[in-house]
Amino acid sequence: MTWLRSALLTVPTLVGGCFTADLDPTLAGVFACDVDDDCPSAMACINEVCESGDPPTVAINFPEDEQRFEITDFDVGAQREIEMTLAGTLDVTEPGGEHVFGEGHIEITVDGRVAGQVTSGALSGVLPFPVTIENTLGAHRIAARAIRNDGTPYDHAGGTATRLFWVKDGATPLVGIKQPWPGTEFDLSKAKTGVEAAVLNFTLAPAVMNGDNASGVGHVHIYYNDNITDCLANPTCDKAYLNTIVEAGMISTVQLPDSPEGTFNLNVVLRNIDHSLYLFPEDGGGAPVIDTIPLVRKQDD
Repeated sequence: MTWLRSALLTVPTLVGGCFTADLDPTLAGVFACDVDDDCPSAMACINEVCESGDPPTVAINFPEDEQRFEITDFDVGAQREIEMTLAGTLDVTEPGGEHVFGEGHIEITVDGRVAGQVTSGALSGVLPFPVTIENTLGAHRIAARAIRNDGTPYDHAGGTATRLFWVKDGATPLVGIKQPWPGTEFDLSKAKTGVEAAVLNFTLAPAVMNGDNASGVGHVHIYYNDNITDCLANPTCDKAYLNTIVEAGMISTVQLPDSPEGTFNLNVVLRNIDHSLYLFPEDGGGAPVIDTIPLVRKQDD
């Protein structure tokens, strides 16, 4: 097991000499690891070190999952403020100093930009943090990430919280990718991911190749393409979707194409029941309904 890499410790004696003693395998923050199974029982592999005790968590209480905000509350394109609230078990401290397991601050990102840091307060109560978003129609995203005192992000699942919410007009169909999260890193080859998409003002239903289309009813096609608009206009490219999503809450597994290092786009597109491209408005002159996020491809270390 990996934690046995550091099985011996050299310590000084009272007379200045040295002796070698077995190191207690239950000591936290000492043994290297790659996964939880590399650690002794009841310990978890966090930031490549076996840690004991409950890992610190961060959660977003508001906005709620798929919360809806009216676009008419502000001018279109203007900045609007949302007071998000946070919870969790992280012991929030000012940045800097040596790493102490369970301590750290919180980095807030909004629609892909760093919006600020939470460096004080108690997550055991309601901890507010105001953020601004652009008042534009569609899916918006907030993330809160626990950062250790030494500036390294906690890398366990509970150390990051994400939330997708909507700015809506009450009529326009919308689609938004809930997972993977924008900026997620994948290996260059043999990379798979689950894709989950939410819709608003649209009903998901299984595809029927020769079915009769109904207004605002259909499914989602998943693409890996850097110019999805041009792709949809090309019949060959349009047919090269990776998978479909046909019901709410469905997680569709896709195989990402082998890739060089870099940033590439994952796209979801609304389709009619018969797989044809859904356009809105439906009565002519409509446009595709699309959501796109960046994914990062890196060489596996």
